[in-house]
Amino acid sequence: MSERGTGSSGLRSEQQAAERMARELMDMKIETAHLRERLRLRVGGDTTAAELEAEAFALQTALSEAQQTLKARETELQALDLKIEEELVKKKQAVEETEQRLTKESQGMLQAQEETWSCREKFLQEEADNYKQKLARMQTFHVELAQLLQIKDGDNTVDEQLESVEPAMLKALIVQEIDKRDVLTTKLGQMKLKLGATKRQLTSQKQLEAENTKLRAEYEKAKLAMERMATRKAKSFASVTSLPVQQRSCPSERNAGKENRLAIIKRQLDEDEAETIDLRTTPRKAQRTKHVYVASRYLSK
Repeated sequence: MSERGTGSSGLRSEQQAAERMARELMDMKIETAHLRERLRLRVGGDTTAAELEAEAFALQTALSEAQQTLKARETELQALDLKIEEELVKKKQAVEETEQRLTKESQGMLQAQEETWSCREKFLQEEADNYKQKLARMQTFHVELAQLLQIKDGDNTVDEQLESVEPAMLKALIVQEIDKRDVLTTKLGQMKLKLGATKRQLTSQKQLEAENTKLRAEYEKAKLAMERMATRKAKSFASVTSLPVQQRSCPSERNAGKENRLAIIKRQLDEDEAETIDLRTTPRKAQRTKHVYVASRYLSK
C-alpha cells in the first residue's frame, strides 16, 4: 500500500509538470503570434528599412530562440511521457503482483479456515453421535429397569416404575463420579510420593556435594602439612650432613652430637606425624595418612 501511494504521488507530480510545460508552450505560441502582429504593423508604418531590418532580425532571433525552446520543451515532454508510461507499466506490474499475492494469501486463509471448520464439524458430529449413543443406552437401561420392576412388583403402575427408575440412575451416576474421584485421588497421592522421593534425592545429592567439598579442603590442608614436613626433614638431614670438621676429629663428641640431633629429628618427625593425623576426620583416614607418610619417609631415605 505504501508503494502504491508513493507511485501515485510521483505520477501526479509528473502530470502536473507536463501540464505546466504545455501551458508554457501555449504562452510562447501566443507571444510569437504577438511578435508577428507587431512586425506586420511596423512594416505598414513610416519606419525606415534599416529599422525594419533590425527589428525583423530581432524578431527572427526571438522566434528562432522560441522555436528552439519549443523543441526542447517538446523533447522534454516526450521524455516525460515515456517515463510516465514506464512508471505506469511498473505500477501495473506491482499491482498485479500484489493482487496475486493477496489472492494466494486469501486462498490459503480460506483453505485453512475450511479445514478448521471441517475439523470442528467432525468433532461436533462425533460428540453428537456419542450423546445419541449415551441416550440410547440410558433409554435401554430405563426399559430394562422398568421390565425388572414390572416383574418384581406387578401391582405398581407405570408412573411409580418410572419414579423408581430415576433414583437408581442417579445412584449409578453418583457411584461413577465417586469412582472417578477416588482414581484421581490415588493418582495425586502417587505423584506426591514421587515428588517427595525426588526432593530427597536432591537433598542427598547436595549433602554429598558439601561432603566432597569438605574432604577436598581437608586434602589440601593435609597436602600442605606433608609438604612442610618434607621441608623440615630435608633441612634436618642437611644439618646432619654438614657437620663441622672439628666435631669429626673427636669420635665421642661426634657420636653424642649425632645422637642428640637424631633425637631432635625423631621428635620433630613424630610431632609432624601427629599434626598430619589430627588433620584427618576419621581414624581410618588418619591411619592411612600415617602409612603413606611412613612409606614416603623410607623412600626418601
